[in-house]
Amino acid sequence: MKNTRILIGAAFVIIAIGVFFLGAGISDRAPTQLTETKLKPIAVNGVEIPVAELQLMMRDRRIAEERLNPQTLSALQSVLVSRELAAQAARSAGLDRDPVVSTRMQMSKEDVLASAYHAYYLKQNPITDAQVRKVYDDLVQRAGDTEFEVRQIFLDDEARAKEILTLLGEGKSFADLAKEHSMDEPSRAKAGNLGWLSPLTIRPEFIGPIRALKKGAYTKTAVRGSNGWHIFLLTDSRPFSLRTFDELKSELRQELSKNGLKAHLEGLLRTATVDVQSLQPDTTE
Repeated sequence: MKNTRILIGAAFVIIAIGVFFLGAGISDRAPTQLTETKLKPIAVNGVEIPVAELQLMMRDRRIAEERLNPQTLSALQSVLVSRELAAQAARSAGLDRDPVVSTRMQMSKEDVLASAYHAYYLKQNPITDAQVRKVYDDLVQRAGDTEFEVRQIFLDDEARAKEILTLLGEGKSFADLAKEHSMDEPSRAKAGNLGWLSPLTIRPEFIGPIRALKKGAYTKTAVRGSNGWHIFLLTDSRPFSLRTFDELKSELRQELSKNGLKAHLEGLLRTATVDVQSLQPDTTE
């Protein structure tokens, strides 16, 4: 039986943030020009390529018109002419009426609109310096002034973790036990070595137990994580200093913008009615 449901999961494609579409390939022609310009349109077999398309190519490549030299202009025009010739040939062959091609053309148009809305939202909701500073100050507080060199033995069963703790108490080598028993393959291959970690890269539930260790000591009880049980050994520690605000502010602003846009699109999804045909097979006869 065919089934219709309302999709409410955040995995819907609208939430796939991170890639902003370049959006070339819309079939509708843009206005003749975007701004005042001395550039002239190109005609190919009597079909005019609007100056706006050349202006957009220059904008995408960050080429100012006053700095445009004849060689660069010729190269850009060649790209437009080549594309137009191929598009004309495709129309002559009826490819614009092909269902796959026409669907891709419509998808490209939607991609451009979505990307334009992303940019519009970010422009209307700029991240303030105060927001960036608050995030940085929170990072400084979380990071502390020490980073840790840590080994681990990871088990998916608490009883097994207790057995390993007993062996450690008997004087068995932590590194040897990690190589033999740990279920985390990347660190197991390195005798449990996780390398140098700052509190910013350690899961919150692990920070306290690791900070409480003295050099050469291991956790006397296994620490429960989301997927199993961890025994940690602190092999060393050293002073740690977070990069300065000026060094991080651009990255933090971008991250805040991305998160804000993601939250906004999730809000749109929560208030939308999205009907999706179920993929369950039709068992009716």
